[in-house]
Amino acid sequence: GTPAKANIRVEGKSWVTGISSPYLANENGWVNSPCFDFTSLKKPLVSLDIARDMVENHGAVLQASTDGLTWNNIGRFEGSTSTGLN
Repeated sequence: GTPAKANIRVEGKSWVTGISSPYLANENGWVNSPCFDFTSLKKPLVSLDIARDMVENHGAVLQASTDGLTWNNIGRFEGSTSTGLN
């Protein structure tokens, strides 16, 4: 469907947790992507073009796995900000 959100302007290219209402308290959602093999890269880079509308202390993480079972956050947090570096 089309999100009924005033701050989402890209129809058909949005992922929201409440399509016509605010997101739910304690929402635990995810977006999956295809698998990428970075084993031959010395310094792999992941670039994301995102816009978000979240309250303070809410956020998102990028995770990686080498076996598809155990997932690790990429980067670290300093205070309330993610460095995105690891």
